[in-house]
Amino acid sequence: MPLTPATVGPAHDPTPRRSAVVAAALLAPVVGLAVWHAEILHHSADLASSALPVAGLITLLLLLLLRVLLGGRLGSRAILLAYATVSGTVGLCTMGLIQFLVPALPAPFFFATPENRYAELLPYLPRWAVPQSQAVVQGFFLGTVGLPWGELARAWALPLLAWGGFLLLVTAAMGALAGLVHPRWSRAERLTYPLVLLPLALADPTRRADLGARSTLLAGALVALLVQSVNALHQRFPAVPSWRVLPIEIAHHLPPPWNALRPLEVTFYPAVIGLFALVPSEILLSCSLCFAVARAGRVIGAVSGLGATGFPWAGEQAQGALLGSALLALWLGRHGWRQRLTQPDGRRLGAVLLGAGALLVAFGHALGMRWLVSLWFWLLFGLAMLGIGRLRAAVGPIWNPGTDLGWLVRATVGGGLTVPDRVGLTLLRWCSFGDWRAHPLPMQLDALRLCEAAGIPARRLTQALAWGTLLTVAAGLLNAVLVYHREGAATAACDPWRLRQGQLPFELLRAQLDVANLRLSPAALPAVVAGGLTVSLLQGLHTRVLGWPLHPAGYVLAISGALDWMWCPILVSWTAKSLLLRSGGLPRYRRALPIFLGLILGDFSSAGVLAAIAWWTGQPQYKPFPI
Repeated sequence: MPLTPATVGPAHDPTPRRSAVVAAALLAPVVGLAVWHAEILHHSADLASSALPVAGLITLLLLLLLRVLLGGRLGSRAILLAYATVSGTVGLCTMGLIQFLVPALPAPFFFATPENRYAELLPYLPRWAVPQSQAVVQGFFLGTVGLPWGELARAWALPLLAWGGFLLLVTAAMGALAGLVHPRWSRAERLTYPLVLLPLALADPTRRADLGARSTLLAGALVALLVQSVNALHQRFPAVPSWRVLPIEIAHHLPPPWNALRPLEVTFYPAVIGLFALVPSEILLSCSLCFAVARAGRVIGAVSGLGATGFPWAGEQAQGALLGSALLALWLGRHGWRQRLTQPDGRRLGAVLLGAGALLVAFGHALGMRWLVSLWFWLLFGLAMLGIGRLRAAVGPIWNPGTDLGWLVRATVGGGLTVPDRVGLTLLRWCSFGDWRAHPLPMQLDALRLCEAAGIPARRLTQALAWGTLLTVAAGLLNAVLVYHREGAATAACDPWRLRQGQLPFELLRAQLDVANLRLSPAALPAVVAGGLTVSLLQGLHTRVLGWPLHPAGYVLAISGALDWMWCPILVSWTAKSLLLRSGGLPRYRRALPIFLGLILGDFSSAGVLAAIAWWTGQPQYKPFPI
């Protein structure tokens, strides 16, 4: 279904005013703080780390309920602006960002022992980037007891200001890059942006009528709610049977060499099934075939004995595939980019991107990296975000593919890295390795497409996102420090896995420095190049060979591990979509579309309800996903 402004919003729905921008910006930090508390203190499901954030959808549903209570006086465009602002900023408070950043700053001081020799690394840590008071560090992990507020403020003020500014720079740079590429991807290439269809269908009466009966949407939602409710009851009362949708590893039951398929996870997430039913069939088929080929490579490695060398070097191929897809997107749109930069708004976005990028390079240098190393890191960062953003626009995977930019820098620079270089990369690992799920650029791309389809002026969205980001960063960082000091980051009150992500970068740094014979496989960099070339080859065949079944997006997702938990739902979606199209063509598929949207709605609603129950009762509840 094409998403055009003409098909969205009733004619009388007004353009959001400044009051709507203010309300959206104020709502963003409130939702962000709620997500932080739910995930860290109440161990809820991940509410903001998926591409379509649960917290954003729950916010949308609450706003729609408020509209009913106000007698319809809240416009669809104002509601969608608030949703776009919340979805574009809530990821700042989840894993990979503030949840990983704050525990990482005092970690090398608290976890230092004579055995791990972290003390040798401490002189390389910039004094402005980490808290220097040992009493404050102890209070952060064990809970503050009698620590003066003045000492707490002196220890944290400069690090929070520095890293808060860093987060704003990253968000500004990625927002400018999203604004530059979005017009081409949305209008010239007509990428599908599947993640924006559900919020549009929920908020806009015109689109709901176009999709079909509301009862069909509710039927799909009730199916997902029923499945997840039964599973939640099963966790509390084991005598209740369950309909398991979470991962089940099956390859460990297989004999050699087939057990090399591990991990082979079977899942039936309702939301993922519903989401991929919105994706073009050729991409679904490509994902399935490429996943099968990638797993077959593991079996070949086990049979041939090459598996001990790292064959088929999937992780290295994934790095090259993601960067290759970004470079390919730049190359294919090279004429459009030049034209874009001649437009007034394009020039402004280009200036923001260059300015923020230069400051990020300077920030990396201040952390200890040499200028060229910092420049190389941030160039790789921008390309990786661009590749992930294109995948989001074309496919809409619920979890992004991961990349390890620190590995890429170490692999390409090699022994030329100094200890300060490695310390700087370590301090940035939390925002540059595979588990940074709430990437700002893809989130902002979805927000731009949503507002474009809803007829919301881009300047209103930019204002709301800018103020919402500023408030969310400030509130999120301050909240994290205060709550961790109150509860104790290393106590049972807080989620241990996020704490572990603060300690792990320094363990890896210590290993890099201690293991003198730690060398890359000779095939590592060739595999990176092979990944990029494979993407280019698949793109060429896809555009030039009629009927060619493989889309490059399928290869990138499969080789990066992004499909480990999604391959089975993709098969279900592809089968259901194929049956609908073959039995009744596009009209029948369109009539069934609300069922798939309902699966997403019901699955996410169950996650929100269970998170609220966990908050209310103080007891962890069943997590619908991702585990």
